[in-house]
Amino acid sequence: MAKAIADGARSVGAKVELYQVPELLSEAALDAAGARGPQQEWAELPFATEECLRDADAIIFGSPVRFGNVTAQMRNFLDRTARLWLSGALVGKVGSAFVSAGTQHGGHETAIQSMHTTLLYHGMYIVGLPYTEPQLVAMDAIVGGSPFGASFTTGTDGSREMSQADIALCQAQGKRVALIAHKISSRVATRHCDPGLERANLSGKSCGRTADSDRSYPPLFLFEMSHQDDTTIARRGISHLDLTELGDKATDADVVALCARAHGPHGNTAAVCVWPRSVPAAKTALHGTPIKVATVVNFPSGDEPVAKVVADTQRTIADGADEVDLVIPYKSFKRGETQPTVEMIAAVRAAVPANRTLKVILETGELQEAALIASASRIAIEQGANFIKTSTGKSPVSATLAATEIMLNAIKESHRPVGLKPSGGIRTLADARHYLEQADAILGPAWATPATFRFGASGLLTALQAALQGNSTVVSHAAY
Repeated sequence: MAKAIADGARSVGAKVELYQVPELLSEAALDAAGARGPQQEWAELPFATEECLRDADAIIFGSPVRFGNVTAQMRNFLDRTARLWLSGALVGKVGSAFVSAGTQHGGHETAIQSMHTTLLYHGMYIVGLPYTEPQLVAMDAIVGGSPFGASFTTGTDGSREMSQADIALCQAQGKRVALIAHKISSRVATRHCDPGLERANLSGKSCGRTADSDRSYPPLFLFEMSHQDDTTIARRGISHLDLTELGDKATDADVVALCARAHGPHGNTAAVCVWPRSVPAAKTALHGTPIKVATVVNFPSGDEPVAKVVADTQRTIADGADEVDLVIPYKSFKRGETQPTVEMIAAVRAAVPANRTLKVILETGELQEAALIASASRIAIEQGANFIKTSTGKSPVSATLAATEIMLNAIKESHRPVGLKPSGGIRTLADARHYLEQADAILGPAWATPATFRFGASGLLTALQAALQGNSTVVSHAAY
């Protein structure tokens, strides 16, 4: 969890430092609890001190849950911050918290609130997770998190692994804390030590445990990133956008209206993405513009026979589609059957002329596991995809920074001219910033162009246009 939260903060340019708090148990007690191994995995982390808390712009505390509260080790650390309280050293800083517990009803929220109480006594601004994070309302799986902060259910034996939804919530908390800390520090702080975002310290717990998820991670890679202003991000975002209308009841009239928005006062989008039935209407509406027409096949289920998908592809190419977004048979891929995916991509690649673009949708929110996402990315690249794309936008979990990090690294390792398309759930200027700056960090600031990077979204354009008019906080409520 700490690593995912750190990744979220780093994705918007924050410098992140990870600490542990001192152990209270004796050597014999640690051995009896079977906690020696987990503790050793955190052994290289420095211990948190008053000084590191005093110097931070934001602090995120993490702890396993014990009987509805934080562990004794974390409580002891918090109770020893009296000198910071007396001096007001933490007043005006951003504070947040996350926890893990063995069961769904193991005291996630009460443990976070117990840390919030201490932070409020210190005069800190409390940051949690808003319900605009779609994973908070997911009902199809066991997912942690609440408005109070990220949480994770480890299972009573500690064996559960974090899902993509759990990781996405942790990342969302990290980047939300970093962005709010940046806004506060840029207006009221008396010091500015970085050209972009300032330092966010994550204080993580590393005590003995049996059934909770103090999972160990390698040391965090820290970096600084130059901060691009809102206007730059908004203009980049528009030029990289596949403006999308894939509503189940979308009509040609809806598509004509979409095309009118695609070449607006702030520049053209890269493409529009519509159902195959609407490709002719889109081509007519966009005649004389450089905007491409994209469509979808084997969408959204990924279950159609190869022969039908190839026939659909050939038909939509004949209708004038410039780009084809293909959903892989992700359900069989998740079961370990890779050959259907290989055959599907190869067949559709053969049906898409070399002067047209093939984007391959992995449906990463359904694949969930990092190894599966990496494998699907490599296969798509090897079979000739021009882009790899996260999602259909029809599943509970769409694009996440965790998934796109894996996909960008697959592109980097391939040494091929393959692009990335995050799609689904991207609704704000901040969302666009996160993905663009992640791509800049992994593949270099010159890599992301409309030829190599696209956003798949229906509502993002509204937020980007609002940012160019001076309002950077607009949140689109579009379905995709």
